[in-house]
Amino acid sequence: MRIAFARVSDQPIAIEAALDGAKLTATLSKRNGFVLLDGALTGSLRLSCVVCDQEYDADLDEPVRLLINDGIYDRKNTDDEPDEPIVEMSGEIDLDEILAGEIAAFLCDYHRCESCQNSEDEREWQV
Repeated sequence: MRIAFARVSDQPIAIEAALDGAKLTATLSKRNGFVLLDGALTGSLRLSCVVCDQEYDADLDEPVRLLINDGIYDRKNTDDEPDEPIVEMSGEIDLDEILAGEIAAFLCDYHRCESCQNSEDEREWQV
């Protein structure tokens, strides 16, 4: 789903996007020249345990708070903002792309299945 920057105002707009068992539920509103996406990533994803390599389903409940900029990002006007907001050059916010990026970032973390989390056995593993 794509939403034009011009459609976003100070009044929050509710949005939803879903991909691969994950769902992004959030609001979009203008803030200091940026669009603020404030919401949560919920659902479940299939993960692989880094200790025993077993696949398992994990529930998602992660907060998502992003700043999105339309066009060139001018850092000198935003001292209190994060170093790198999402920059869109098309005049539209691509929610499917943002959701795919948030899922990819979650999958890049080290995940352990429930039995390995509860195990008191300290296993050494190499990355």
